[in-house]
Amino acid sequence: MNKKILILNHHGIGDVLMNVPLIKTLHNQNFEIDMTFKSKLEQSLIEPMNIVKKSYLYDFRRKKFPNNIINLILFMNQLRKEKYDIGFSTCGTSIFYSKLLFKFLGIKKIIISEESAESNNHKSKINLHLLTQLKIHRDDFIDDFSIQFPKNFKSFSVPKNYICLHPGSGPFETHKRMKLKDFKKIFNLLPEMNFIITGSEIEKDQCEELFNVAKFMNINIKNYCSKMDIFQTAFLLKKSSFVIGGDSGILHLANSVDIPVIGFFGPTNSKHTGPTNKNNIFIHDKKCQCKYPQINDGCDCMNNFSTYDIETAINSINK
Repeated sequence: MNKKILILNHHGIGDVLMNVPLIKTLHNQNFEIDMTFKSKLEQSLIEPMNIVKKSYLYDFRRKKFPNNIINLILFMNQLRKEKYDIGFSTCGTSIFYSKLLFKFLGIKKIIISEESAESNNHKSKINLHLLTQLKIHRDDFIDDFSIQFPKNFKSFSVPKNYICLHPGSGPFETHKRMKLKDFKKIFNLLPEMNFIITGSEIEKDQCEELFNVAKFMNINIKNYCSKMDIFQTAFLLKKSSFVIGGDSGILHLANSVDIPVIGFFGPTNSKHTGPTNKNNIFIHDKKCQCKYPQINDGCDCMNNFSTYDIETAINSINK
């Protein structure tokens, strides 16, 4: 009988996609996998692989009292109907919450990452390394981030030779966003290039602001923000030359369809959370005074990228 494992991940798109090697390795080792997700969006990225047997949704970071308590009880009672041999808390998930949940569920074998956000080890590597506790050899690790499109996905025509721009970083993590002045530098360096803006409904304001700036500069640009679902966005990324944006889930989505990125990083650590395509170029704000998750208004991050660094990155990724 296959051992049954519960994997905890209540973060966004990027963290879920960084866990693809983990779940592929466990599936290949014949584990029965259940997994928690923040929302249906993150769940949908994994579903077409047919690797995870049961999914459970709970966004414990966004609920407010008393709904957070009520929803947590309902969520835990759902899980309590199952019997798990192993509990696995992925890198970045709250250690306190993980231990509490696993104890409540009566799971005796628990695996929890205690590496901090300042670690220079990549999250995906940390999670894979933890599998040695299950006597899975490193030679059996599947270091593959690719995702599958749903069977009913319909491709569509796209422009030729374009770059995707992603100005957003969700509704809360504003410290990861690129500034308009840096997009202007890109437009000045590539005035004849075609661009497509990607983003969700909650990033619509940033997308429209960028679109208006580009049109004022007579740049050939299309704004697909809030017009595409997650797999349509992945398709846009897959057909692009490369992707430009701050540290966000979209950079990892590009990674999952094997498209390189130019990633702009401020308080977050690209070695720990960046996408892993070998052709990626990362530009770091060397004057940033803060390290994630210790963020405040005086950090002055995502504000110090030179035209020279941007031009060098573009030339390097175009080779």
